[in-house]
Amino acid sequence: AQGGAWRPAPAAAPAPKPAETQPKDEPSTNTAEPPGFFTIDTYPWTQVSIDGRVVGNTPVVRFPVSPGPHTVVLENPGDNIRQTTTINVKSGENVSKRLAF
Repeated sequence: AQGGAWRPAPAAAPAPKPAETQPKDEPSTNTAEPPGFFTIDTYPWTQVSIDGRVVGNTPVVRFPVSPGPHTVVLENPGDNIRQTTTINVKSGENVSKRLAF
């Protein structure tokens, strides 16, 4: 060695194990929650849209929706009615509303 102190080679560090990101024996398709349901009745009748999709005229009974928040629009042009509301549905739950305009 030329004038420098001799240094041992650094010990090889063990290779880190890859993080386990894959679920164990659980297919990802089983993670979806069962739907909740939405029931609404209005007087006078209204056309019901959920998240921009027309689902029918009131009464709408036990309409299946995915868990979470949804935007509901109620319309009756003949009676000059247009109301927007938000519902939050839990898996397996039935959310009911009854409105008079």
